Amino acid sequence: MNRWILPQNILSGIAAVVFVILIFYSSPVVSDSCGLKPERGPCTNYSVLYFYNSTAKRCQRFWYGGCDGNDNRFNTEDECKEKCSGSRTENTGKYMLRYLPEKNPVKKCLMINS
Repeated sequence: MNRWILPQNILSGIAAVVFVILIFYSSPVVSDSCGLKPERGPCTNYSVLYFYNSTAKRCQRFWYGGCDGNDNRFNTEDECKEKCSGSRTENTGKYMLRYLPEKNPVKKCLMINS
């Protein structure tokens, strides 16, 4: 008997672990900035940009002053949706809960260390 041949159940376990790791690292991660309130900033060179409203769960327009503010601002609605609408996050302090898009009634979430 070849001592390098692993039993089928060990190979299945290794395959399952590799699969979970690949799914975890390939799933979209939503930036923590998507949960921030929109900030106009101190400048007065106003333009209309987009921010992700985590309460309404959609991108909305707001007046941006042109400087400072935070990272929850996007030039287009499509850019906002691309960065923030893939899944939603809740910052719970030590961990961030990332809910996968709901395509079925069962709510799934992953806990990742922030």
